Amino acid sequence: VICHPRRAMEPISDDDDLTKLAEVPRIVCLDSAEEALPKGRAVGFLRGYISREGREWLAAKQGDEAVEKPQFAETVKTVVPTVPTQENGYDCGVFIIEYLQHLLRDRSELVTLGFGTHRHWFRQEHVSHRRRRLRWICAALSKAARAKDQVDVSSLLQNDELRAAIATALTDSPKSRAPTKSKATHESASERKRPRPRPVP
Repeated sequence: VICHPRRAMEPISDDDDLTKLAEVPRIVCLDSAEEALPKGRAVGFLRGYISREGREWLAAKQGDEAVEKPQFAETVKTVVPTVPTQENGYDCGVFIIEYLQHLLRDRSELVTLGFGTHRHWFRQEHVSHRRRRLRWICAALSKAARAKDQVDVSSLLQNDELRAAIATALTDSPKSRAPTKSKATHESASERKRPRPRPVP
């Protein structure tokens, strides 16, 4: 996730306050792999992208195509926060969906991304739930495609009912299970139902 790249493109003056977390230009790496690979190559690619965008932006702003390569890309911080990791080797795409949904639901989490401590990340059960829902989406679209003899997804989503169902499947959360009664509770309940012995006359 590239946060506030424009701040890195603008010249820094003494009046600028980059101490605010919301304004710090940074690349935040969200990696669900339990044994994450080095980020150097990916970060280098993103820095090159930011640098190229910056050159074009400055050229358009200054009206001069011959703009020297700015050094703002070097000022972009790289942050690797602690995030939930997957328990298998195939849920990486689902984790990306959950990361984005988590951040977009709460803008405060997005503002401090990479700097604050996120204590309310999603759990593994949310990922398993989303995987099941994605399978349902594929099945629903396949069924609609056969029924309408149409393979274009954008055309299929013109159906309001199908579009609403898919939107729900992409954003809902697993239903909380009712707490199970303990063995002691079951025993006490059975004891209450058991008839009491009558006193001997």
